[in-house]
Amino acid sequence: MSQQRRVCAVCGSRRFRLIASQLVCDAGHIQRDFRIEAAHDDDGFDTQITTRTRSLNRASQRDSERAEKRQRAHEQRRKIHGRTMYVIPGSFEHFSLSDPDAARLHGPRVMFAIVQAYQLILRKQIEALRKYMGDDCPCMLEAYARDFWAMHVSNHHIPAAPLEAARDAAERRERDVRRIKPECHDSARRGRQRYQDESDVTWRLEPVTLKSTLAIVFLACVMCRVPITLGDMRKHVIMRTLPYLNAIRYLPTSLTDSLSLSDLQFGGLDTNHVPSVMELHRRVVDISSVLQKQCGVMWPEMNAAPVLSRYVHAFMLPSTLYVMSKALLTMLRIDMHVRGAATLTPNAAARAREAQHDKEWLSASCAFSRNTLVPRCVMLMAVLIVAIKLRYGLDGMERQEVSTTVQGRQIYSGAPRQAEWLDAVCALHDTSHSTSSFAPWDTSVDVLTLSEEDMDTYLDFVEDMYLPTHIPASLPLRRRDDVDDLIPCEPPARRERGDWLAYARYMEAQHAERRKQFEAELYAGEPTTECETDIAPGEAYALHTHDPGGTMSRDMHRVLETGMRIVGLDTHPLPTYQPSNTAWTRPHDQDVLLDCVMQLEEALVTTLMRRRRR
Repeated sequence: MSQQRRVCAVCGSRRFRLIASQLVCDAGHIQRDFRIEAAHDDDGFDTQITTRTRSLNRASQRDSERAEKRQRAHEQRRKIHGRTMYVIPGSFEHFSLSDPDAARLHGPRVMFAIVQAYQLILRKQIEALRKYMGDDCPCMLEAYARDFWAMHVSNHHIPAAPLEAARDAAERRERDVRRIKPECHDSARRGRQRYQDESDVTWRLEPVTLKSTLAIVFLACVMCRVPITLGDMRKHVIMRTLPYLNAIRYLPTSLTDSLSLSDLQFGGLDTNHVPSVMELHRRVVDISSVLQKQCGVMWPEMNAAPVLSRYVHAFMLPSTLYVMSKALLTMLRIDMHVRGAATLTPNAAARAREAQHDKEWLSASCAFSRNTLVPRCVMLMAVLIVAIKLRYGLDGMERQEVSTTVQGRQIYSGAPRQAEWLDAVCALHDTSHSTSSFAPWDTSVDVLTLSEEDMDTYLDFVEDMYLPTHIPASLPLRRRDDVDDLIPCEPPARRERGDWLAYARYMEAQHAERRKQFEAELYAGEPTTECETDIAPGEAYALHTHDPGGTMSRDMHRVLETGMRIVGLDTHPLPTYQPSNTAWTRPHDQDVLLDCVMQLEEALVTTLMRRRRR
């Protein structure tokens, strides 16, 4: 007679387990009539007699079951929290949403969406630049920018996250339908990941940021020989004629709604920081170096002649200073490449002949480019300031110009008197001057001193540039749908958006008219040769290696400040504290022009002394 299985008297369950020497059923009822008999010492049993159940599942199967259980619990938690949290693309929760495209992204898809936003901003920047340049814009500008952007992104090996997510979702659905074993899916995933790891780049790259879009536009302009500088691009960013600040205003909400607030801050899509010229230059050098090494892009020299001519006109100087600046560039062997390159003679025989005359020429500091640290626009302005110092001195003592004869021709600069020229230049480029046009984007202007017309212009600019538009879902505090204010932000009758590009062109035209008026006053009469001192231009040249006690004259300070405004450098003072960051040791906009002038002066003196020894 077969022994019957034990049955719980309370619930009738036939499943039991042993807990603390007590038999308990599956429902938790303790069996009172059960006890464990202990064996005596002479029976030969040292311990109790127990049983062991063998599990038929392997370790890999148990791991996959645990992973699926955690995945289901994760999706259940996401479903409870709602759409404000992340969802897994391709999951049942993602398809059950009323609007699956508005779900928040996470993981690699966030980086892919941020790069996609950068690409849209780049298209907006190219469109704005073409609109600003008009018929002068080359037709190949957009093609170069598109190719450079594709090369730059491909070098970072950003994964195609939407494609991978769709592939994983398809594999998950196929596994649920056909009951495919999880280890097959995991092995395929591991194989694909191993293939991707083998093709990764081993050397470090600068990350793709919003500054990369400005660098790509600048490199495309260099390739098309457009005479534009990094300072000009910074001015366009400040004037809002080039989309960069608060970039989410130019992006569709279908893209920004899928990004969280931390993702927007990480990508810099809502930044209010205007990049300096040195920051843009470092980004340009990094991208151009990578594209040349990895993609074989050969960069031409910058179109420096129109830029130098524009700087000379901005200083209201005659064309003789332009010729003098070009001669200094040639003598000091300063190239106009966008990245660091040696300026030595490519011919080995010519290099050997030069080395016979001067043994120190190959190791001279002026034989190599300084592009790694100094932008070309700053270098051109520094050369022009050195030429101005050769003419005026800028040390508190006025020079008396005397015409000289070179090769049977009389040489005369035709520059105006120093005092009148400095006053006119400072009045032309001073934004607080009474004759200057009002710039609504200039934060240094006191709002309380504005006239009624300028106040209307300022309010229109603030309304167009700072009124919340295209607000993403992660910034609900900026929405003012049901908020009643004493002074509402939006007027009842919405006016048309102002054309600030036309206003910027109008300001440039007004600036050109003021420059013509100042030039007419400067060059109206005959140049006088009367001077209190007998020092000629080029004599008693003052070298400003440092300025600890205010040894630099006020005239030199005025010329440097005007040069910084013309180039577009940041003129705000540096903070008093100095963090321990290594990037702080790099040159900044506030001191790079003076440092470059001192380096050029040292190179000029060294070159002249070397030629005198010959």
